Amino acid sequence: MTLLVDLYKNSSVQKRKELGIGLAKSKQPNYSPTIDIHEYLGRVQSECHSDISFAESILDSALNPRTCFDLLGASIDSYFNIYTLNIIDKFQDHYVVVYSLQDLLPLVLNHMCGCDIEAIMQINDLDVISRDILEMKFDSDISIRSFVGLDKNLDEFIQTICIEDNSEFAVLSNFMTNVNRNMTNMLKYIAIAIESNSAMSFISIDKSKILFRSMREDIDEVICKYNDIEFKLNPLITKESFDYFKKSKDFKYGELLCF
Repeated sequence: MTLLVDLYKNSSVQKRKELGIGLAKSKQPNYSPTIDIHEYLGRVQSECHSDISFAESILDSALNPRTCFDLLGASIDSYFNIYTLNIIDKFQDHYVVVYSLQDLLPLVLNHMCGCDIEAIMQINDLDVISRDILEMKFDSDISIRSFVGLDKNLDEFIQTICIEDNSEFAVLSNFMTNVNRNMTNMLKYIAIAIESNSAMSFISIDKSKILFRSMREDIDEVICKYNDIEFKLNPLITKESFDYFKKSKDFKYGELLCF
């Protein structure tokens, strides 16, 4: 089956989003009683050594309280990567389901300033840039120049954020904040719409990703519509501890269908 989400058209979902209902679950989870967390962290180092940032996000957070906060327009959950391991008590018989907008930067830019999606799709290495911006990879080589001269609406938007400080660092930081704020607005609506119309339970939102728990492996595909744009969100479904880590890097989370 297919779950259809028409962005901002459902007043009940919109009201829940505005009130933050279902998106503020910051309760400290309990690890499975069968797991020695100190021993398990050794497995994390061994299994995830190819991605130091992923491993460190778990090692730094596992022994500390969960924190949820906003950064440069995005929502951050210090426990997101821990949840992908599926080692939380009471949930180990469930599946971990992750959706993401990380492949859909042209859509997010259109949402932000009404720019032409086809023009944005001409950017070299767009897939890499999309993930770097929407997943906030600060060690990547992103330049605001990649977005200049592509579309009138986007150029005008960039001009507005150059007024107070036109240094490249300030403009890029401002740009990323606005991009991520628009992405987060879309993502929260989609998260509530999915939970309201499926048997899945929302667990976490982190940068471009939302994470659910499901008792079923057969997950409905999600087709979203924003104005005349249609896009598909593909769920990454895992159950074993390190499956998400192994599969997520090459997984295509989103596809533009009609624009």
